[in-house]
Amino acid sequence: MHYQRWLRNGAPTKGSPPRDGAPLRHLLALIERWELSLTDECVDDWPHARSKDGYPSVPSGIRSGSRRASHIVLERTGRGPRPDGMECRHFCGDARCLNPRHLAWGTPKENCADKAIHGTQPRGERHPSARLTEKAVREIRQRYVRGNRWHRGNSGDLAAEYGVSANCILAAGRRATWRWLD
Repeated sequence: MHYQRWLRNGAPTKGSPPRDGAPLRHLLALIERWELSLTDECVDDWPHARSKDGYPSVPSGIRSGSRRASHIVLERTGRGPRPDGMECRHFCGDARCLNPRHLAWGTPKENCADKAIHGTQPRGERHPSARLTEKAVREIRQRYVRGNRWHRGNSGDLAAEYGVSANCILAAGRRATWRWLD
């Protein structure tokens, strides 16, 4: 009973209920509409708050937290509560989509495979911690690989040239990072 109240209104005993409940009411209306006419199109009808990653979110009322709207959609459309260790997969590749036909619970490995297929996995220059460019990595590999061996001797000079550490140069050259790049 408490869980159902929490889903509907926010925490039954702590904190304040999510604002006026408009995001949750809006989401429940969308779910009801989808059940009447299921569509194969992506549904991004979300005028409310989003997480920093761009996912639609619903305030939960628990210490000012929020829940992802896609999780609520999966729970309310018969797929049950989120299993331990599972994530919400978006088969369409759009993190903003709330169409239940495009969502499923899956392992983190399956979710990463989906991201790779859709091109939404941040890798290479798009990765937030990337310090090198694709062009730089190709140059590094051409200049410092002789035969089939990676030569460590000049990695310090190269590191200074590119403004990164010698370990970063070695990892790129040995394909410990940027593995997918030819």
